[in-house]
Amino acid sequence: MNWINLHTDTLRSEEYLGATPIERATWLNLLAWCVSQENGGVIEGASEWGERKWMQLCGVTKEEATLVSALYQLGSDGLMVVSLYPLDKEREVQAKRETAKINGRKGGRPPAKPTSVPEKTNVAKRKGRRREGEGEREGEGEGKEGVATPPKPPTPLALPHGDEFSAAWDEWTKHRTEIKKPLKPTSTKRSLVTLAALTERDAVAMIHHTVANGWQGLREPENKSNNRTNGRPNRNQGTALGKPGQHKRTAPLPSFD
Repeated sequence: MNWINLHTDTLRSEEYLGATPIERATWLNLLAWCVSQENGGVIEGASEWGERKWMQLCGVTKEEATLVSALYQLGSDGLMVVSLYPLDKEREVQAKRETAKINGRKGGRPPAKPTSVPEKTNVAKRKGRRREGEGEREGEGEGKEGVATPPKPPTPLALPHGDEFSAAWDEWTKHRTEIKKPLKPTSTKRSLVTLAALTERDAVAMIHHTVANGWQGLREPENKSNNRTNGRPNRNQGTALGKPGQHKRTAPLPSFD
């Protein structure tokens, strides 16, 4: 044992109260040695111990250990009997130690018996399981490890006209990417509406003209903008800011960025 377990009644016993201070101190040192050895309060062969052994093991002199006292006695048979030894505590500690060894050979301490759970706790657990089930049903469309599947890509817009326009449109979208101004959904839709209102030849010419000049917005070629009336140049067309007879460049189509 690692502790001296003494009841307070021991220090009020007749043997302790009737002993001298030297006897009490000697008894306490002898008791500490016996507790550490768990020998039941009996030191065998004590009569053969020399002065040095008494000092090293018990911390008392041989003279102190052989005093006649009610707290300890050295018999003729060579046994030192220490009184008031906590024998019941020694048996308790040894029993617990043996139980621990048995449980260790069986794989550990036996499981504790489950305690009764209040009804409110059971209801809370059932509600928690129900919520987990609902969460699993909601996530059935998710990936194997609960990761949401990526959204489907948007459906591409239908291009007007034919193959020649499709090739020109691909060139236009590539051009916008190269100038770091990629087309956005709204501007793409509005550009297609504008180009669909033209003939395929004019729409392709507008795209080629814009790309050739490195512009960001679609612009109609100048020869097209100046030939709006019956295919002849409208050289005398006036504007709010110009005078009749003066040739003025027609403003480009709006740019949908």
